[in-house]
Amino acid sequence: MNSDVFNNLSNARGTIFIKTDKGDTILEICNILYCENYGNYTKFYQEASPTIIGYGCIKKYTEILEPYGFIRIHAKYLVNAWHIRNFIRTATPPAIVLYNGERLDLSRRKKINSYKKWKGLVIDKNITAGL
Repeated sequence: MNSDVFNNLSNARGTIFIKTDKGDTILEICNILYCENYGNYTKFYQEASPTIIGYGCIKKYTEILEPYGFIRIHAKYLVNAWHIRNFIRTATPPAIVLYNGERLDLSRRKKINSYKKWKGLVIDKNITAGL
C-alpha cells in the first residue's frame, strides 16, 4: 500500500491500518495502550483486545502515532500519553505506570523530554479544561 494512502486512512478516522500475518487489521488509535519494538515487527497492546503483531518497525508507527499523543519513551516503547498514570523519574531505571498498572522502563536519555511531552499533552490540557 502506498504510504500516502496508508497515512490518509490512518488519520481520517482515528484508526490505524496494520498489516499482520493473519491479514489486515484496523485498530482504533485511542484503544492502543502502547507499542513495543519487536525487531522488524511491532506489537500493539490494546485496552480490551488481544495483542496484535504488525509488520513494520516501531519507527514507522512512531511517525504516524505521535500526532495522536504517543510518546517514544524508550527505543523499545511508544506509549499513548492518555494512558499514562504517572512517571517514576527517580526509580532505577526510570519508568512510567499506565492506568492498567503496567510499568514500562523509561530511557534515561528520553526521561526529561518524555515527561515534558506528557505534561504538555495531558496535564496542561486537563488543567485548562477545568478537569
